[in-house]
Amino acid sequence: MWLFFVLCFVNTALLPLFTKFVGPIYLNFPIANNYIGYVLLGYLLANTDIPKKIRWLLYAGAAAGIAGMMVGTYYISRPAQALDVTFMQYNSVCCYAIAAGVFVLAKSINWSFLERPVLSKIVSHLAGACFGIYLVQMIVFHYIGQWLPMRPVVMMTAGCLLVYAVCLLIVIVIRKIPIIKKIFP
Repeated sequence: MWLFFVLCFVNTALLPLFTKFVGPIYLNFPIANNYIGYVLLGYLLANTDIPKKIRWLLYAGAAAGIAGMMVGTYYISRPAQALDVTFMQYNSVCCYAIAAGVFVLAKSINWSFLERPVLSKIVSHLAGACFGIYLVQMIVFHYIGQWLPMRPVVMMTAGCLLVYAVCLLIVIVIRKIPIIKKIFP
């Protein structure tokens, strides 16, 4: 399975970079396209016992992915005087590194503190609202972007928390309306 993940990574992350910076390469593996690499990466990391040294390498890789995304985007956008999203795309090398580091960090945290009754109830309510939040998030993003224009860095940090909070409030309110509440289970 690791080999198939490597094939997905090469196909979705490395070949587009090679094509952009070196030249076109006519190689494509249709079965290894889109987001299957993330599914495999998550499965493999979840089912692999990762030693502490490798975990720290993955954390460093995530930090390098964040830095590479920012610095790379700046340097390739500067000559064109326009935003180039090569390093910000979901299948970029940077995003794979960030995803692996965040996944391993979440896996290594001892989540037993959430078993307390109060926290368990809060997490249960938040988890139950996820589908409703998913349904309304793009609408909320659109209107918050219009009403509160923010710099991209602010939108990616504080803006996400604001959007989540607004979406959660919308879901809570809709769950109180008798006829509509069935939309958001």
